[in-house]
Amino acid sequence: MNYRPVLPDLVRAVPFGQGFIDYPAFFRGLIDGGFDGVATYEMCSPLRGGGSLDNLDRCAAHYLTWMRENLTARSG
Repeated sequence: MNYRPVLPDLVRAVPFGQGFIDYPAFFRGLIDGGFDGVATYEMCSPLRGGGSLDNLDRCAAHYLTWMRENLTARSG
């Protein structure tokens, strides 16, 4: 993302799995297609809650929890 900040912010990234992207379907398609690699989460856009280390840690932990709860049983 490359932009010039203008206040107030009109767009903020949300923690993984809380937006409009259907990640369960996305990962199901990867798994069904034979993907057996690593999935990572990059927080490179302005994030809801700000860029504090506490907020970044909270969002990263949420990603790991989401992946465990939603994909561990499916990837079998």
